[in-house]
Amino acid sequence: MKLNYKKSQSSIKPDLIDTTSSKKYVYLRQNVVEINSKDEQSGEDRSYFEYDEAKLTKSEYEEYLKELNNNRTIESIEDLKVENKQLSQTVNMLTECILEMSEKLYA
Repeated sequence: MKLNYKKSQSSIKPDLIDTTSSKKYVYLRQNVVEINSKDEQSGEDRSYFEYDEAKLTKSEYEEYLKELNNNRTIESIEDLKVENKQLSQTVNMLTECILEMSEKLYA
């Protein structure tokens, strides 16, 4: 699922994942930056937050979580395959060393 992020602003720091402010939507946020500036009219310092925000329905969010979990599982399996190959190579090298040492020891 491709998320469609749009620029947003808020006077309070937003949660990165907001599942509670709406009964219908979930908001995903990233790249939150606090901006400090002077109000041109009053001259007072003010701050606000800018960020990228994606809006998903609750069902889209559930699908997004499933997809995210599947991707993590696939990455974990690929990592385990690489680790297994490295361990197999190490076992083979150690086996060869043991055989070579035993031949010299019992020769």
